[in-house]
Amino acid sequence: MLIHGGPHSSFTDSFSYRWNPQLFASHGYITVQFNPTGSTGFGKELMDAVNKNWRLPPTEILEGIKHVLNEHHITAPITDDKKVTVLGGSYGGYSVNWLLGHVKDGQFACFVNHDGTFFTSGLSYATDLSYSYEFSFGLPPWDPKGKELFDLDDPSLHVAKWNTPTLFIHGGLDYRCTLDQSLAGFTALRRRGVESRFMYFPDENHWTLKPANSIKWYDTVLEWLDEHTGRIV
Repeated sequence: MLIHGGPHSSFTDSFSYRWNPQLFASHGYITVQFNPTGSTGFGKELMDAVNKNWRLPPTEILEGIKHVLNEHHITAPITDDKKVTVLGGSYGGYSVNWLLGHVKDGQFACFVNHDGTFFTSGLSYATDLSYSYEFSFGLPPWDPKGKELFDLDDPSLHVAKWNTPTLFIHGGLDYRCTLDQSLAGFTALRRRGVESRFMYFPDENHWTLKPANSIKWYDTVLEWLDEHTGRIV
């Protein structure tokens, strides 16, 4: 399952080297892209419904996975929990962090988090889109009510339940979701004794754009997925 960023964005019928579903499918994985609440292209009401409720789309994503497995009659061993993984970048990375604290132990084989949000109110001070966070949560984080709203959607407050192996990836020039967000998630899992790995691109920003880095990105991600799903290539 691939989760897009934003949250005001969407997966469309378009081509990109980044998060290209064909590259995962050609490696042998059933690849699903899902446009949950907050996605563009389905009306303003759906877009606005994610405001003050960033935690909603990850819940919908879990339902989406169930739908794909059940409605499309995908059979074992694909339906084995040890075979299912979730990957996301930016807001998709936030969703991965949220899922880390809200899924059962062993429910997923592993996660991949690219440049995702770990600490909502903290990042709202550091990001180059601070106004966007205030728009999403309705108030600035220094307002007591605003802090309550930020905390409702803060993955870092649920680290005590993080138990799924996760690969964190981050660009050193990312000013949208700053480097400390992935370092914090990586360290949190390590401190909890859960397997985690960190891949750092010092010359990339919020997106992995350079061809050689993109190849390294896919090689590392697919290796991580193969390792944790038990897939032999």
